[in-house]
Amino acid sequence: MLRIKFDVSRKGIVEWIRMYEHILDKKEKSEVKDMLHELVTKLIEDYHEEWVRAGIPGLVITKFDEYHSENIEWVRNAIDAFMDNDWETIVERVYSIFRIFANAYNKAFMEANSTFSEMNGDLDGLEFNGSICESGDEDLIKVKHKKGSK
Repeated sequence: MLRIKFDVSRKGIVEWIRMYEHILDKKEKSEVKDMLHELVTKLIEDYHEEWVRAGIPGLVITKFDEYHSENIEWVRNAIDAFMDNDWETIVERVYSIFRIFANAYNKAFMEANSTFSEMNGDLDGLEFNGSICESGDEDLIKVKHKKGSK
């Protein structure tokens, strides 16, 4: 799940930089701020779409989103704060915001751990990639392979 989030986000950010890097200093800061908020929205939509395509159970996605929503809000607030200040050039502000993104992705690891720790029993009987989840000892999730699968 996190691998999908990181891969989709990395590709989206690299694409965004390639598209806009050469014109950022020619844009108004309010326009760049809007562009960054649109990027965040697009990244979220894209990794959610990939999660569904990968068969990640909706219950897992919903629970992760509950933990991760504060992190997303923190990123959006950082975009507003950085873009509303004049102490750096627009390009420097954008790269500072991407450093905030990196910190947010580190925090996503903790949020994923909290997600699975809290919902472990809720996964009992759920099928994922041909396997059945069941609760284990010490909040571990065990996976039983269905007959005929690996």
